[in-house]
This record gives sequence, structure tokens and C-alpha cells, in this order.
Amino acid sequence: MKLRKITWVLAASLLLSQLALAQFDDVKNMVLLNQYKQANEKLKELMSKPKNAAKPEGFMLQATIWSALMTDSSMAAQAKDLRKQAIESYNKYLQMDPKKELISVPPYPNAPINLYSSFFNDGIKDYNKKDWPSACESFKNTVYWSDFIIENKLAKMEFDTSANLLAGAAFQNDKNDTMAIKYFSRLTDRKIGGADNEFIYQFMMGYYFKVNDAANFDKYKKLGTELYPKSEYFGYSWLDFIMAMDDETEKMKRIEAEIAKNPNDIELIENYGLMLFDKLNGPDDAAKPANYDEMEQKMITNLTKAGEAKPTSGKPYYYLGNHYVNKAVKVNDQINAVTDEIKKANANAKPDKNGKLPPPPKELSDKREQLKKTYNDEVDKGVPYLLKSAEAYGKVTDLKGIEMQNYKRLVDQLILIYGDKKASTKDPKQKAQFETEEKKWTDVYSKISH
Repeated sequence: MKLRKITWVLAASLLLSQLALAQFDDVKNMVLLNQYKQANEKLKELMSKPKNAAKPEGFMLQATIWSALMTDSSMAAQAKDLRKQAIESYNKYLQMDPKKELISVPPYPNAPINLYSSFFNDGIKDYNKKDWPSACESFKNTVYWSDFIIENKLAKMEFDTSANLLAGAAFQNDKNDTMAIKYFSRLTDRKIGGADNEFIYQFMMGYYFKVNDAANFDKYKKLGTELYPKSEYFGYSWLDFIMAMDDETEKMKRIEAEIAKNPNDIELIENYGLMLFDKLNGPDDAAKPANYDEMEQKMITNLTKAGEAKPTSGKPYYYLGNHYVNKAVKVNDQINAVTDEIKKANANAKPDKNGKLPPPPKELSDKREQLKKTYNDEVDKGVPYLLKSAEAYGKVTDLKGIEMQNYKRLVDQLILIYGDKKASTKDPKQKAQFETEEKKWTDVYSKISH
């Protein structure tokens, strides 16, 4: 008696299951006929019964119907909710059927395809409105569903270039470079080129420079050069990027790190020296760096090393010489200011009974003399570098542009320096020596100016 009862229960259960599947087929046929609203009502009735709600196909049908209804213009107000429900149902189906036995059975491929299209269209609208956070979310979901479709072979598509490109661009505009890289790298890994896509490879180079990843910087520089051989951008080096940085503190750190790795890279060393020159020779009203002496010594060391390594380049010694000339000019401004004070003191002074004016205040006279000594010391420090620069430039027969301008300027400086020295000395031997130097450089200037 017990055995018969169990057999009857099993038979009844099988019958109900077959009946449920038959009813699902009815709903499926409605879907195939695009009768989505009728199918939705029928499925609601079926899914209200626990045994039907336990079937994976019920959730697949729900996802397919709701993903279709969300595209119905008459249900536009409910579209976002329908999409959310469709995704939840589809994910529920995937949990219940890990083997995904139904996903390629018509009309079920329509669900992920509809979801993909919905997110793609929303993404385009958000992108055009420059609503970057929304565009990012829309295209992130677009890529998710395009990957799902491709992975499960639900459509003839190997890779969705547009979705990944737009996702990367949306995140780039939203200033989320990490996420932009995630999508752009999927394009660059496939070497996807074209004139409109050059910016991706430029972005990748810039990003990896920003995060100080030289290996990936070189990787994308090489890829960019391969795909865009005529582009100037991919000719820029790591050092070019460093020199273009706006953050001076970070620029100094970067170049010092590069010198530590490449202590014999003369271009690096010279550029570092020139950066230090710029910092030490800023506007007159610029604050003097707290570590001025340390920076000055680094500048001298690096520019001297560059000058020694490049015997036909006058540039390193030119800037070293001008560093001291600049210092002398600032001292001369102080001399002029003290001279003005002395003139004021003289103007207010009263002559003695013999009509003779008293000397200017001793503190002003002493200050001026000390400043003159400092001025001469700075000039004397700069002269050897100017001479070395002139020697190097003089070895080149086809100087042009800025280099020729530098050469002319330093020769002019030497003429003025030796002229001043000639005028200020009372020693006949020194006067003759300085006059000879002055004439020598005057002749050089005349020669290079024609």
C-alpha cells in the first residue's frame, strides 16, 4: 500500500512538471510572436505557483519578456525598472542553471542582446550630454553584456570595439584614468588603430609616465610608433615628458631619480643642470631657495660634467658663466642703489669754511667698496666658463639659431668685461693685457656677425 502511494505521488509530480513545461512553451510561443504583454500576463500567472517558480526556464522567460518590454515606447516610464528586473531574473536563471543550457535556445538570446542595446543607447545619450558618471556606468554595463554575448556565441561578434572605446573615453572624461586604462588596453592589446584612435596610445603613454612606469611607457611608445609612424608624439622620450612637467618639485624628483639610474647619461645631466640654473636665476623678486648653496654646487657639478663630455657644445659652460654674470648684475644693482644714497647725502651736505664738501658717510662708502669687490669676484668666477664656452662654440663652423645667439652674446659679454677691467685698473701691464683681450673678442664678434 505504501509503495503504491509513493509511485502515484511520483507520477503526479512528473505530470505536473510536464504540464508546467508545456505552459512555458505557450509563453515562449507568444514571445516568438512578439506578443510580450500577453506573454507577461500569462507568465505572471504561472510563476505565482511555487513549482513553476522553481524552474530555471521561468526566470529565463521573465528576463526575455522584460528586456523586450523595456524597449516598448508605451512603457518608456518603466524602462529602467524593467531592465533592472530583467537583469535580476537573468542572473537568477544563471544561478539555477550553471550549465546555461537555455541561453542559446530561441528566443532567449534576445535578453542579453536587448540589455546590451539598452545600455549602449543610454551611454550614447549620456555621452552627448557630457554626463560622464552616467556614461561610465552605461558603457561599463554595455561592455559587460557584449562580453557575455561574445563569450557565449549569442551573436556573430569577436570583439566590441565601439563599446570598449566609448567606455574608455567616458572614464577618461570623468578623470578616472585607472578605469579608462582598463578599457583602452583591450583595444591596444589588439593593436586597433585608425586615425581616430591615435589618442588612445597617446593617453596610455601619458598615463604610464604619470604613474612612473617606464616599461609600459616604452611599450605604448613602441606600439604608437608602429601604428602611427608619422606622428610626432611617439618620438617624445621619457626625458621629454619629464621636461614638460608643470610640477617643478616632481620634475626635479623625476630627473634626479633618472640620473641615479643613469649616471652617465649626459643629456639627463645637462638638462638637470639647466633646470637648476632656471631655479637659481629666477626673477629678481623671486624668493631665494633655502638650499641655494647646495643647488648651486649641483648645478656646477652637472653642467661641468656635461661640458667636459661635449667639447663642441658651448651650452653648458655658457649657462655656468651667465650664472655668475647674473649674480654680478644683481650686485651692480645694489652698487647703484648705494651710489644714489651717497648722492643724496652729498646733496644735503654743507661745505666747510673753505668751501670743501665733507666725504660721504663712511658706512656707505665702505658698503659700496665691498659690493664692488663682490661684483668683481662674481665676474671673475664667470669668466673661465665664458672662455670655455667660447672655445667650444668656436670649434663649430656652422652654428645656427639659438647657439649662434649664445655665442654672440657671450663674446659681447667678454668684450664688456675686459673693457671694464681695462678702465678700472691703474696697473699699465694689466691695462695692456685687458686691452689685448678686449680687441681679441671684438675681432671675433666682427667675424661671427658677418
